[in-house]
Amino acid sequence: MEDLLELAVQEGLKNGAKYAEAKYQNAKLVHLELLNGKIRSSSLNAYRGIGVRVLVDKSFGFASTNVLTKESVIECAQKAVKMARANSKGGVNTIERTRAYKDTIVVKPKIDPVNTDVDDIIKDLKELDKRILETEQRTSMRVLGYTGAVQERGYVNSDGSKITHIIPYVTVYRFFTTIDPQKGVLQRMQSEGGSSGLEYLKELEIEKKAIEDAKVLGKILDQGEKLKEAGYYDVIIDGEITGLISHESCGHPFEADRILGREAAQGGESYLKVDMLKKEKIGSDVLSICDDPLIEKSLGFYVYDEEGVPARKRYLIKNGVVEEFLLNKEYAAKLSLKSNGSARSTAYFNEPLIRMANTYIEPGDYSFEELIEDVKKGVYFKSYMEWNIDDRRWNQKYGGLEAYLIENGEIKGLLRGPVLEVTTGQLYKSIDAVGKDLKFEAGNCGKGEPMQGVPVWFGGPTVRARNLWIK
Repeated sequence: MEDLLELAVQEGLKNGAKYAEAKYQNAKLVHLELLNGKIRSSSLNAYRGIGVRVLVDKSFGFASTNVLTKESVIECAQKAVKMARANSKGGVNTIERTRAYKDTIVVKPKIDPVNTDVDDIIKDLKELDKRILETEQRTSMRVLGYTGAVQERGYVNSDGSKITHIIPYVTVYRFFTTIDPQKGVLQRMQSEGGSSGLEYLKELEIEKKAIEDAKVLGKILDQGEKLKEAGYYDVIIDGEITGLISHESCGHPFEADRILGREAAQGGESYLKVDMLKKEKIGSDVLSICDDPLIEKSLGFYVYDEEGVPARKRYLIKNGVVEEFLLNKEYAAKLSLKSNGSARSTAYFNEPLIRMANTYIEPGDYSFEELIEDVKKGVYFKSYMEWNIDDRRWNQKYGGLEAYLIENGEIKGLLRGPVLEVTTGQLYKSIDAVGKDLKFEAGNCGKGEPMQGVPVWFGGPTVRARNLWIK
């Protein structure tokens, strides 16, 4: 396959490109979903192909093919060049040139997540569904799903890089709806997974977590009370929510293409400006937010991005200051910076975009008890049921699911549906203590047109924020 990738690159250069790259993907996926203990959908998919991107003068062109012959690959490279020339009017693009890297990265699963006995997985999911219903009979809708995949990706560029990744993925997700005619409706959606084999699911304690979710939903219906008075409270925010916060209000607005306006009509804009880099203090001294593709077993794991740049840990916010944007080669060149390995795509037929990998608030050294001990009047948000954020990633809202009142340093009654409304700046600057209990959630991050979803983790520890509006 490397020969075909090299052929595509050479054909692009031969036809006038000053830079060319080609990528190969061979993907195999199995998917199962149960609704209330019965199979709702199942599929076994496979696809493979080559994508070619070229830079001609100051315009990019991209084309792809799933016919893996020399003739088809040559034609694909020629189409990419034609596309670039068709886009040349007003083109202002350039790309950072880098050294060549040659490497092969293979993650070997103990149990193949695709070529496995799906009957055993179905049996386990049915048994889990039965236990959930036994735990909380009001859980009237229970969706349980499994996705296993193995992805082989090859990459060659005209700078001399030749890189291969072979990585397995497993994900299990659940979505519960608990209904009581007198007490209302609650919902809970969660997913766990990583870049590993089927054996990884045992480490995640999925059954234990799912049953606990069912218990909590019933408990909230029975015992949860509305917050008596809206107002300003100290807030303890669990890692499940701080992970979402780090992804949505830090990761996305720190994408350089979004900052410079490419995403404006699709995903929105950013509250950041280029001149804020290394200067603007948008959070407290104790707040640092990172994005790190090199976390082993993470869903966002890779060693080189899809432009052949080595991955590394990236500090987006460091001690409250805007430290680094997420960059690919194109936007690094526009800003006279160096790419930090943030180019990713969903499939061979998608162009690489600036994307997150595993975004999280860096942990501190506080225990949970220390975080709450001097909170006189507060709310503890342990999980959420809903959230939203504006297209600049500034105004945001989180609706609590499992949440508790805090009085004089002690956890008190269970609350029903408290809502945190805050701006990104208010939230980041109000954080005065960060816990050491870092944890991650699994997700699929969407971006682009057509939409591309890539696997990610987002995470954080429990944090304490002072004097925020809760209703």
